[in-house]
Amino acid sequence: MASTYGNDLRLEEIGDGEQSGTWGATTNTNLELIAEALSFGTEAITTNADTHTTTIADGATDPGRSLYLKYTGTLDSTCTITIAPNSISKTWYIENGTSGSQSIIISQGSGANVTIPTGQTKIVYSDGAGSGAAMAEIGTLGVTNINVSTAATVGTLDTSGAVNLNLVTDSTSSTSGALIVDGGVGIAKKLFVGTDLDVDGTTNLDAVDVDGAVQIDATVNVGVDDTGYDVKFFGDTASAYMQWDASADDLILGGAAGLVVPQDKLTIASTAVTSTAAELNQLDAITRGSILYGNASGATARLAAGGADTVLTSDGTDLSWAAAGGAFMGNVITVSSSGETTLTAGQSGSLVVITNAAASVKLPTAAAGLFFGLRNTTTTTIPIRGQAAGVFVNSILAPIGIAETDGFAIIVGIDSTHWAADYGVSTANVVTRFANTSNSQSYSVPLTIDSTTTAIYIAIMSGNAIVGYGSNNGSSTGATYTNPGQPGSGFGETLITSNLPTTLTVAGNYRLASAASSGYGTAGRMTVANSGGTTVNIVAQPSIGYDNYTGYPNSFSGAGGTVTGCTFNAAGGQGRSFVGGTSNPYYNNSNCRFPGGGGSGSTAGVGGRSATVDANAGTIVRTNGAAWAVSYTGQNGRHAGGTGGNDGTASAGGAAGSKDSNSITITPYLGKEFYIPPGGVNAKPTSEGYDSGLYYGSAGSNTSPQGASFGRAPSDLINIQGPGNRPLFDYDYGGLGGAAFESLGPTPAQCVIFQFKG
Repeated sequence: MASTYGNDLRLEEIGDGEQSGTWGATTNTNLELIAEALSFGTEAITTNADTHTTTIADGATDPGRSLYLKYTGTLDSTCTITIAPNSISKTWYIENGTSGSQSIIISQGSGANVTIPTGQTKIVYSDGAGSGAAMAEIGTLGVTNINVSTAATVGTLDTSGAVNLNLVTDSTSSTSGALIVDGGVGIAKKLFVGTDLDVDGTTNLDAVDVDGAVQIDATVNVGVDDTGYDVKFFGDTASAYMQWDASADDLILGGAAGLVVPQDKLTIASTAVTSTAAELNQLDAITRGSILYGNASGATARLAAGGADTVLTSDGTDLSWAAAGGAFMGNVITVSSSGETTLTAGQSGSLVVITNAAASVKLPTAAAGLFFGLRNTTTTTIPIRGQAAGVFVNSILAPIGIAETDGFAIIVGIDSTHWAADYGVSTANVVTRFANTSNSQSYSVPLTIDSTTTAIYIAIMSGNAIVGYGSNNGSSTGATYTNPGQPGSGFGETLITSNLPTTLTVAGNYRLASAASSGYGTAGRMTVANSGGTTVNIVAQPSIGYDNYTGYPNSFSGAGGTVTGCTFNAAGGQGRSFVGGTSNPYYNNSNCRFPGGGGSGSTAGVGGRSATVDANAGTIVRTNGAAWAVSYTGQNGRHAGGTGGNDGTASAGGAAGSKDSNSITITPYLGKEFYIPPGGVNAKPTSEGYDSGLYYGSAGSNTSPQGASFGRAPSDLINIQGPGNRPLFDYDYGGLGGAAFESLGPTPAQCVIFQFKG
C-alpha cells in the first residue's frame, strides 16, 4: 500500500513494506510536523484580498498546521479564508492580526463559518465533513454555579486579618442562605455591612440592608431615607446642601430654604441667593425667551429674545440674532484695489463689486451650492480665476473674463473643479493672431502686453513659398507643365513665464512677385522682437520654391521652412521632384509621377517628406473622399509626408502621433497641447472627439496628396478659447502635392500669441 496523507495533520503514513532504509527520515519529519501542530505560526494575506486559502501541506511544513495561527496583512474589506483540505478535523487558536479594521471569516466548506473581528482571537474547530464542512467557535470559558459547603478563605485583606467567605446554612438564622464576609457581613436577600468594615480607617460604612437606609459615616454626609427615599448630600437633615424630595419630585439646593427645582418649573426659595454668587444671581429674574451665554468678554451675559422671524447665528466666536434666510446677497464685497482678491467659501452668497480695472478675482475651491454675484463697474474685462489649475467655467478653462459693465452675473459651484455662470463666458486670456495677408512691405504690428498677464506663449509657422510648374531643362522649351511637391512649413514655439516683455512686435513676411529657385530670401521672413523683459528674437523663414518655368521638376529638392529663436524649432519636410522618373515625364506621359507635399515640422522633429516609391490611384483619396483618378494610363502618384520625420510610403502618407509629446506644457493649463493629423488616407481626428469631415493629408481635385499640417486639427487649446473647433493656426501649412498646369500658391507665415492670465 502506498503512503497516504489522509489524517488530520497531513502526516505521511508509510504503506506496508515501503521506504526500506528511509522510513526513519519520514518518521522524523512526521515528529517535526506534530511539534509544528503545537506551535505558533503566521500567514500573510495578500493586500486588500477578499478571499484567501490556507492549505495544510501533505508531509511538509506549513503555518496552517500550527495550533496558534495568526493572520497578517492589510485589508480594505472582509476577507473569507478557506482552510483546506475540507476533510481535516482540527482545533486552532486563530488571531486576526490584520490592519485596516476588517474582519476575517474562517470557512472550510458550505457549512457554518466563524467571523473574527480585527485584533481578536477565537478558538475554532473544523468538523472535516468534506464539501459541506463547517467551522465552529468554542464558547467563552466561564463558571455557571459555585457551591461552597464550608467556609472559604479568600486571603489577607490587610494587616488586621483575613476576610472569610462563609455560606450560612442555618435555616433559623436571620442570615440563612446569605454569604457572610468575616462572620458579620451578609450577602443574600440583604446586604449586611458590619460596623467593623472600615473605608479608610476612620470612616465607617454603616448599617444597612438593601431594603433600608444606606449611610456613609454616622453623621449622614450621604444618606438615603428608607421611608420616603429622600436623598441627601453633604449635610444633615436640617441643612443639606442638596436634597432630593421624593414625595414632591423636587430638587432642593441649599437645604429647605434654598433653590427648589420642581419637575415643571424653576423657583427661588424664600431666602435669596447671596450677591457674592454673581452669575447665579442671574437666575433671580429669568425672562421668557432669553438665554444665558458666554459673551465676547468671557463673562456670562443675557441674550434677549430676538425679533420676529430671526434666527440665532454664530460668527465662530459670538452669538447673535439675524433675519431668517438673510437678504439675498446682502453682504457686499468691494474690490477696489489692483491685483488679486481671493474669495472664501464663507463669503458664498455675497455680491462682489469690482471698481478697479487692474483687479482680478480668485474663486475659492468650487463646491456644490457655493455662489457669488459679480458686478464689473469698469470698462476692462476682469479675469475670474480658479483656485488651482484645471478649473472650468461653462466648459471653458479658467480664467474667464467678465465685462458686465452695467450688468450683473451669477457664478455657481457645481463640483470641486467646475463652476457655472449665467452669462456668455469667454476666456480672459488674450489670443492675438498675426499674418501679413496683404503682402505689405511695411508690415509691422506691435502688441502691448497686458498688465495682468502671467505668462506668454508664442507659436509661429514659417509659411510656404510658391512652387510653379516648370520646364524640362530650366527653360520654357520642352516644358513638362508639372511641378514637384511643395516643401512643408517650419514650426516653433516658446513660453515666457517670468521677466515678461512689455511689447512684442511682429513684422515682415511680404512676398516678391518673382523669386529665385532658392526661395524668397529675407523678404519672406516673419520676425518677432520685443521691448523690455526676456529677449525675443524669432525668425521664421518660408520654404524653398520657384515661379513658373524657373525650376526643373525632375531635380527639385526644396528645403522646408525653418524657425529660429524659439524654445522648440522644427523645419518643414522636403519638397521632392520625380525621383526615379524618366528623363521627360510630361504631364500626359504614362511615366508621369505626381509627388506628394512635404509635411509641416513639429517639435518631434523635421517634417516628413513625400514617398520615393509610386502609389497607384486606388490608394490616393481626394479631399471629398472620392478616389483620385489619373488623366492618362500609367500615371502614378506619391503619398505626402507627415510630421516629425514620418515620410510617406507607397500605400499611405507619412504618419504622425495623435498628440505631439514634445510640445511645451502650457502651465497652469493642460499638458501637451496639439493634435497633429497624419498625412495618410481618410484620416479624421476622431480620436480627439471631433469629426470635421475633412481628409487631412489627402489629394485635392488635381494635386497629389498634401503633407500633414501641425496645429490645424482641434486641440487641447479649445479648453482655453472655448468649445468648438479651435485649431492653433488659421491657415493650412502642409506642402501641396504636384499637379499638371498648377502653380502651388504660397501661404503666409502666421504667429499666434497667447497672454495667459492664470
